[in-house]
Amino acid sequence: MDSLKKALLGLALVCAFGTVTAAPITIADYVNPSPDRTVTTNNPFTFVFDITDGAESYVAGVDTIVSAELKIHLMDNAQKGNETFTFLIGSGGTSQIYSAQNVNNGSQGQTYSINLLNALADLIADGLLSVKLSATSGNYEFVDATLIAKVEKGTVGNAVPEPTSLALLGISLLGFGVARRRRQ
Repeated sequence: MDSLKKALLGLALVCAFGTVTAAPITIADYVNPSPDRTVTTNNPFTFVFDITDGAESYVAGVDTIVSAELKIHLMDNAQKGNETFTFLIGSGGTSQIYSAQNVNNGSQGQTYSINLLNALADLIADGLLSVKLSATSGNYEFVDATLIAKVEKGTVGNAVPEPTSLALLGISLLGFGVARRRRQ
């Protein structure tokens, strides 16, 4: 009978252990040239986001990037006329292109929000994301840009044990130790 109780207790312990996935954290990187950069047909502007540095940082091969959004703020405060432009996001086969025209005139400018699709693979690879701003006609001012990534910290594919499961394991090990001492 004692063996049956131990077997049932062991089965209950095995069934009780669950896992929970850690909630994603937000990692942001910001580019703000001073003074603002004028982008023309002959003068593109290229910059790189790096989410591998800072207090909360991404570690390639360990962390998982769930999603990422790029926000690019442009301005045409001198009312320089109509322009068409392209953003080349990422590099190689994982690049992503965003095209638009006519930045809003005035001192507020316009912010373009772009969800990373193809370029997400480029960011996942090493935590770096290159962006090239160009004008195919006219010109505009690049004010700033922000990359916001949702990242699950920890080993890729591993789940984190629930705290209650760990507490249950500790209590059961303590119980086994007490039962063993009584027998001796």
